[in-house]
Amino acid sequence: MLQIIAMKPFDALPAPSEAPTASPRSVASCASDTDSDVDLAPQSPVGVLDARLPEKVVLNRVQGECALFVFLLKDNLNAGATPVVVMYLATASATTGATLSGTVAAAMMGLLYLSMFDLVNQWSGVEEDMVDKPWRPIPRGLMSVRGCKIRCGLVAIACLAASYFYSLLIPCMLCFLATFGYSVGWDKNCIFRGFVFMPMVFMIHFQVSMRLALGPSSDSRALLHWAVTFAAYYSIPFLLQDLRDLEGDAKGGRRTLPVLLGARNFRATLFVLLAVLSPPGFYRLLGALVAQQASLALVCALWNSLFLIAILYMLATGDCVKAHRLAYKLVVFMYTFGTGPCLYFIVPSVLAS
Repeated sequence: MLQIIAMKPFDALPAPSEAPTASPRSVASCASDTDSDVDLAPQSPVGVLDARLPEKVVLNRVQGECALFVFLLKDNLNAGATPVVVMYLATASATTGATLSGTVAAAMMGLLYLSMFDLVNQWSGVEEDMVDKPWRPIPRGLMSVRGCKIRCGLVAIACLAASYFYSLLIPCMLCFLATFGYSVGWDKNCIFRGFVFMPMVFMIHFQVSMRLALGPSSDSRALLHWAVTFAAYYSIPFLLQDLRDLEGDAKGGRRTLPVLLGARNFRATLFVLLAVLSPPGFYRLLGALVAQQASLALVCALWNSLFLIAILYMLATGDCVKAHRLAYKLVVFMYTFGTGPCLYFIVPSVLAS
């Protein structure tokens, strides 16, 4: 019920032609009746209760919007917003010192960028979501496409304001470019989706957390080079999200790699790519740390290897949608809780190199 109430401001506004009309005679009659009631009858308890109803409606609408955004964000929260907080805490703890205000800012920026992308993703992918993610707000009837676009506009304004306040111009531009690509259908192309959009997401996460933790020092050329390697490496395992969404992508006309190659061939290809590219990828990511503290680099490599082995196992044995979703969750956990905490050791070593 709360969700339905929350939809009314954005999702059920009447068109101008549908607005109720009344004749001047009826309006005058109604006004005169109201005046006579006020003059002759004392205020009743029912009238007092009715006066409080608008406050109740506003509260219900706020609660409904909060519930709606939980449905909206829950699929991508760990992949879209949590990494910003983890990366900030790891980096700031090792350098300038983590603060509550910085943590709140990291969480807020992650949620704002994620909200804007997810809103665009929802209205541009309704057909696929009906198959792959029927629990989302639009397939469930909790939000209309029109209401989704209105909310997206409001979130975009908030993103611009917050990005200006925290000097996050580049991440903001990347976020708007990525969401624009989804809004015009570029995500139906596997090259854009896998090798343009996803690296943008990784760069957004990294640059937001570094700016909040390091300030102007985040403009270091060494950090930028490391971030490029980081984004390039994680573009490979995150291709698993296309395997998870194979059925809906095929129905919606998205030309993703699993659709083009078939699920079995794609799993085999991704298994080989991860097995071959991960050792040199780890070495590049940990290169500065290896030169300064080889033992810590070994610990970071072993920690991330545990996730990698589990992912490879799921690719080798999993042949159903449930297994594909589990494999993708492992990729998200590796990204967020595998490499993210290791920035505590990596970032200072990169800055010192």
